[in-house]
Formats: sequence, structure tokens, C-alpha cells
Amino acid sequence: MSKWGSDDLAKFYSILTAVLQYFIPLTVIAVTYIGMLIVIKSKAKVGVIDSEGKLENPSTSAKDAKIRKNILKTLALVSICYIICLGPNQMYFFLLNFYSWSYGTSIFYDFSVYMVFINCVCNPFCYGAQYKEFRVQAKKLLCRKRTGFLVEEASTHTSNSTHTM
Repeated sequence: MSKWGSDDLAKFYSILTAVLQYFIPLTVIAVTYIGMLIVIKSKAKVGVIDSEGKLENPSTSAKDAKIRKNILKTLALVSICYIICLGPNQMYFFLLNFYSWSYGTSIFYDFSVYMVFINCVCNPFCYGAQYKEFRVQAKKLLCRKRTGFLVEEASTHTSNSTHTM
């Protein structure tokens, strides 16, 4: 640990990095989705009492149940992807700084870095798997038909530039 000057500093950095880059974001993901579920559930509690004394709830419908189910599935998918993709990198630095682990570090380190990059690609697939509107909008964004704008722009540049000798 000559790079850090002391083992304690390396360990502190390892813990700080894990908290800032792994546990806080994972907590924010979970709290955000749980907050969405609470809001949806509280909307479902608004209703009317029928003649038998039962709560008649017009907002509790198959659509609300589907929304809750999609939120839970999305939370699970995003969280699992995050844990799987960023976990190896956090584990690598934990082992390196706490146990001076160096056996096979090159292959495992490379793998852990690739997994971090893969996490950047996972979220659109998680949302696309759960939400039709996301798929529709992503398709619109990624599969736009090219207008003649680029062709017209290119032709105006070439016609405006004349060669003089």
C-alpha cells in the first residue's frame, strides 16, 4: 500500500468509494421506487363507502394494479442489474485495499470494469422491457426517417462554393 502511504488510508478510501458509488445510488433507486409505490397506493385509498359499508374504490382498477406491478418489476430489474454490474468492481477494490488481494487481479479487474460499462446499457433495456410507451418513444428517437434536410444542406454548400482560378 505504498501508493496510499498507509493501509488505513487505503481502507478508508475503499469504504468511502463503496458508499458513494454503490450504496448511496442503490438506496436512492430503492427509495425513489418505493416512494412511487406509496403515492400510487395512497391514491388507491381515496374512495367512496357503499351501502354495505365497504370501501368502493374507483381508482383501484386493473390499470392501477398493472402500474404497481410494473413499478415493482422495474425496481427489481434496475436494482439487480446495478448490483450485478457494479458489485464485482466494488468487491475488487474492497479485496485489494483490505486484503492486499492481487491474485488474478488483471482479469478480474478488466471484467469488473466491463461490467460497470454494461450497466450503462442495461437501464434502457430494463425500461423497455416494462413500459410500452418507453419502447415507442425509443423507437421514434432511434429509427427516425432521414429527411431531405441533410441532402439539401449538403447541396447548398456545394453550390455556394465556387471554384475560381
